[in-house]
Amino acid sequence: NPNLAASDGCTPLMAAAAHGLAPVVQLLLEAKAQPDVMHPETGDTAFHWACARGSIDVMEALVRAGCDVAALTSGGATGAGLAKANGRTNLRKRLKKLLREQKGSAAYIHKRSDRLVERQWLALERRVPMEVYDTLAQHPRGADRRVLLLII
Repeated sequence: NPNLAASDGCTPLMAAAAHGLAPVVQLLLEAKAQPDVMHPETGDTAFHWACARGSIDVMEALVRAGCDVAALTSGGATGAGLAKANGRTNLRKRLKKLLREQKGSAAYIHKRSDRLVERQWLALERRVPMEVYDTLAQHPRGADRRVLLLII
């Protein structure tokens, strides 16, 4: 079972991401490892660890597998925030480019709603707290970027 956590709460995917082992991460994802499993104490996911350690290949594999790029750790950090805090500028640039590419991809939009992509992008940019976005998304007109920017 690729999702079985060790006694310390780490899954095999988390451990592979923490060590920057992109081929192992890819194999685990192909074996149906869940990318958004959170560490029980820290709330970290494999994506958080890849971003904090600057592993671009691992981050890209996780994003392409559909991980939640807007997930927050127990301390309230996003993967992009951890990358920034650790000086991982190249990873942040690649993440932004990857999300732009996937947002325009019909396969990605089919896999995940465009609204979710927009929510994750706004959270990544730290323009809008996710709670505000989620509240606006329930409005009949939906969450429109122009409305969000007016609020802020």
